Amino acid sequence: MMDSRFVFGIAISCALGSAAMADLTIDVGRINNVHPAPNYGYVGDWSPYITSSLDQGYTVIDIDVAGIMSQGGERYLRSISVRDFGTNAYGALSPGADIDFIGFVELDPDVEVLASYVGPTTTHANESSEQLMHRLSQLDAFSGANEQDDDVYVSLGRQGELELLFADSGNDDPGGDGEGDGGTGIDPFGADGLAGTGLVLRIAEAGSMERFTVHFETTEVPAPAVTPVLAGMLMGLRRRRR
Repeated sequence: MMDSRFVFGIAISCALGSAAMADLTIDVGRINNVHPAPNYGYVGDWSPYITSSLDQGYTVIDIDVAGIMSQGGERYLRSISVRDFGTNAYGALSPGADIDFIGFVELDPDVEVLASYVGPTTTHANESSEQLMHRLSQLDAFSGANEQDDDVYVSLGRQGELELLFADSGNDDPGGDGEGDGGTGIDPFGADGLAGTGLVLRIAEAGSMERFTVHFETTEVPAPAVTPVLAGMLMGLRRRRR
């Protein structure tokens, strides 16, 4: 007779493996500002879902997250990453792409956006999510600003990465309606589930011709959905051992 611990190990591996296989990274593409504002350059496959506008003299890029994900086939958004492309100007006064503003349209008010930074810009190395989000909260970059003395943008540095995670405090039930999913995935779609009515990412870069990329980490099934499965397995094993 097969050892129940062995069976249980296989079941755990299968459950976790299924969740991992559902993950997908969507490469939105490479973006940079072009004169005159609000023109921009774009290299990628999702141009119908990317637009720009002029806001207080700044170029703001709008990325239709729900529209892109509706074509990508994934249901939940886990995180968004903004990365320096690695071919910008780098130096003491020009540390790559400077992200001045990040905002969202149609983001549920219960969802908290948590920011983290990984890269060569030492100023951001130990900054909290709150500090990073403060830098990104408004269009306030100005000529002569720098990341050390001014908290108006996040300087990515060569191939540095800013990651935005979503924590939904309004719904911790992994079996809920998809709006929360325990803080590991949010539903980016509108009430009718159609593209164009859901989540939109708004992003502004402080310079000109500084290239950055955007990636979505998505999943078909939020990770917490595995938890009830494993709990059921445990209960079943305990019953059989009695």
